Amino acid sequence: MSSRLRTLTELFDGALYRMPDYQRGYSWGTKNSKQLSDLWNDLENLDTGTFHFTGVITLEKVTFVTRQRWEKEFEIREDLTIAVDGKSHIPYFVVDGQQRLVSLITILSILSRDPDLLDKRNAIANAFVSKHVDGRHYYLFGYEKDTPSHQYLIGEIFEDSTMEVMEPETIYTQNLLKAKKFFSERIDKMNSFEKRRLFEKISKCLLFNILEIESQKLDISLVFETLNYRGKPLSKLELLKNRLIYLVMKRHPERSNALRQHIIDTWQDIYEWLGKNKRSELDDDDFLRAFWIMFYKHDEDRDKVSVDSRRTSLRGSIESQRFH
Repeated sequence: MSSRLRTLTELFDGALYRMPDYQRGYSWGTKNSKQLSDLWNDLENLDTGTFHFTGVITLEKVTFVTRQRWEKEFEIREDLTIAVDGKSHIPYFVVDGQQRLVSLITILSILSRDPDLLDKRNAIANAFVSKHVDGRHYYLFGYEKDTPSHQYLIGEIFEDSTMEVMEPETIYTQNLLKAKKFFSERIDKMNSFEKRRLFEKISKCLLFNILEIESQKLDISLVFETLNYRGKPLSKLELLKNRLIYLVMKRHPERSNALRQHIIDTWQDIYEWLGKNKRSELDDDDFLRAFWIMFYKHDEDRDKVSVDSRRTSLRGSIESQRFH
């Protein structure tokens, strides 16, 4: 492991970041969440020219084992780097620190479209959001391709009209939209000078302790689970997803990619239905408890129940909560 203090500008210099598939989605927009207002207050109270320690960001470099997951989106060179606009970029998974990074990049993406910052908009976008090369957008930050929130972040939050958002809305995508609205409302009240100061603060005054984990020595999904006992705790439903991914990687390596994708798809279904009623979101763990009671009470031959019937039962449990 290695660690060092870096600004956001230094963090994004020559690097690409993706949230791995075992991560939960963006959770800071939930009802009664103080994290958005706390982050905004920190930015307002920060003087330009001074530094503010913003916490630890834990990263995992892409390896030959995880290379295939990046090749869905990029061409990975033999040295495990990605060429963007003639420059090598090192690809990283964000093991811990998603919520802070998503929040800050959301603010910067809003500033990159602000009419008061015409002279800075391209520079902000190229440094933190995406590079436009030969008619293609290379996003510097986001979720793994084909995982929940990937399309939504690009299409709805970064406002890329070329991205067709086919993903269903989930609690996590609703949180992304809430965060965007939260920050947009506050930025709209600023004058041009204040917006420029905000950009300077985010890009140059926030310090992160960057921790790089050697995935050859540690199981990353277990590292993620351990780290997330800090901050906003993972729900039992989110922990269950992470544990299932860990188990299929260990017990069924020959089928791990297909099983891993099935787990991700199933959890996207769950969180889509939990967030169907935007005025009354259903609780993760209440759902898990209800599903456990309904499914196992009537299932006498568990091993013969198909995966599809389990997914149908998941949806049925959600509907049962909704109407009772």
